[in-house]
Amino acid sequence: MKNLAIVLLLAIVALSALPAAAAPQALGILLVDDDWDYQYTHPGSLGGRPYYASALEALGLAYEVWDVQTQGQPTGAAMEGRDAVLWFTGYAYEDLNDDPGVFTPQNEVKVAAYLDAGGRFLLSSSEYFYDANTITPFMQNYLGVQEISDVWVYTTLLGTPGSPIGDGIGPLALSRPDDYGEYWPPPPFEGPYDDEVYPQPGTGTPFHYNTDPFPPNSTNHAAGAFHTVYLGWPFEWVDTVNQRAQVLGAILAWMGCAWPLPGAPLLSPIENADGDGAYSIDWSDATGATRYTLEEDDDPAFGSPAVRYLGPESQFALSGQPAGIFYYRARASSPFGDGPWSNTQTAGVVPGASVLAAISNPDANGSYLVDWSDVAGAATYTLQEDDTPDFLSPAVRYAGAASQFQVVGQSTGTWYYRVQAANAAGAGPWSNTEAAVVFLTLHLYRLTPSWSASSPPGTYKVTTTASVHNQDHGVVSGITVSGKWKLPDGSVLQKSAVTNPKGMAPFSLTSSLVGVYRFCVTGMQRLGYTYNPAANETNVCRSFTVGP
Repeated sequence: MKNLAIVLLLAIVALSALPAAAAPQALGILLVDDDWDYQYTHPGSLGGRPYYASALEALGLAYEVWDVQTQGQPTGAAMEGRDAVLWFTGYAYEDLNDDPGVFTPQNEVKVAAYLDAGGRFLLSSSEYFYDANTITPFMQNYLGVQEISDVWVYTTLLGTPGSPIGDGIGPLALSRPDDYGEYWPPPPFEGPYDDEVYPQPGTGTPFHYNTDPFPPNSTNHAAGAFHTVYLGWPFEWVDTVNQRAQVLGAILAWMGCAWPLPGAPLLSPIENADGDGAYSIDWSDATGATRYTLEEDDDPAFGSPAVRYLGPESQFALSGQPAGIFYYRARASSPFGDGPWSNTQTAGVVPGASVLAAISNPDANGSYLVDWSDVAGAATYTLQEDDTPDFLSPAVRYAGAASQFQVVGQSTGTWYYRVQAANAAGAGPWSNTEAAVVFLTLHLYRLTPSWSASSPPGTYKVTTTASVHNQDHGVVSGITVSGKWKLPDGSVLQKSAVTNPKGMAPFSLTSSLVGVYRFCVTGMQRLGYTYNPAANETNVCRSFTVGP
């Protein structure tokens, strides 16, 4: 014992030398390693100890190990004043290597004295009842056990709904060691069997097996000042360290142990350079945490946050996120409460592509509407125009919040358009491309006939003047107008004329014929223009009488 005291003193000195922020809270937990039969069959192995150690360390709790194989049975002095005693037996039992049995009557006496002083005790053993071969007074009075059946090998367990310990936990896989079959025939033929543990009235059942008929397998019992939990299965077979920490933390919390709440995680900057709706959020592990809460809001003050993740992991991947700016924070929790919120990080998602509608411009004039679909999360739109479909030298025709733009006074040619939605996170992809074709159209405004006597006597100068306008009712010069005369004798004469600066093209001839003359405009032509007869404001033909 003198050597042990020296070792403990050195351990305490070593712990006190650690920085205050890094040192786990010392709860005075004694971990009793009583699975020495397993160690006998596995030389050099620590048996179940690493599984408890990893769970305690994940919770940020200091502990001291009592190794029954090397130190003998725990003394009352070793347990006295402990905040909690955690005792595990693995699947050792009395028939191997003259083992006197696990959790013996002498152990019961020592633990009972510790509990009578207000202690907290966890026992994990599937061989305790097998070795005792009866329901002992300690099982009844201190563990709240009414009946135990050592009958089967189970593979999963589940927290009991409504239990202050097990509610919301599981299902959890019970994973045997890799070499389990070398020492025990495969189930269901041989043990070690997991115990079915039936509680007395007033005693809780924190867990049960997740196999029909779902029998209970544990008790949680409080009487006077003490608290006990009995697990009829090896705790070390719970599959992952996070799950073991969750179970052990819930047990210690129910017992009334106290340890510091987890610190604030550090939320890493969120990488989403392409601004799409898929990105990951990562944060640092917090000592003692068994669960993390990730909140999201579009308000940096988190006025109406949504929980995006709740669980033991320290990262979360999102996909299908809508456009907008989103703020995130994380908080670590333990069975005793919630720690502070982390720092805040931001992720932006740009709007998707708008759909540009086909441009309607049936008369091919310079006035038409460019229209596009609204995009969720978009604040503004940019409309580009170019005379090439590759947009090598685009011009911005519109920038603003509206989702349409009226083009007026467009010059002739083929014009290509595309639109891009944007918000505070940036600009989204370009839309599809649509084109509009513009021709300056011509039409006949007026035909004015006239005639006068000419020389030599008996001849007449006959004229019809065509007035030409464009689609905006402006005069256009340089238009070649084609026409056709029909003379009183029925002969036909083709003519052409060019409009002057006043948009007039006179068609004249000299004739001695008296009677009805008829003139018709048959066409108009100039590069960049097209003749639109449907827009004519007068008949294309005009008849009139010449002569005395």
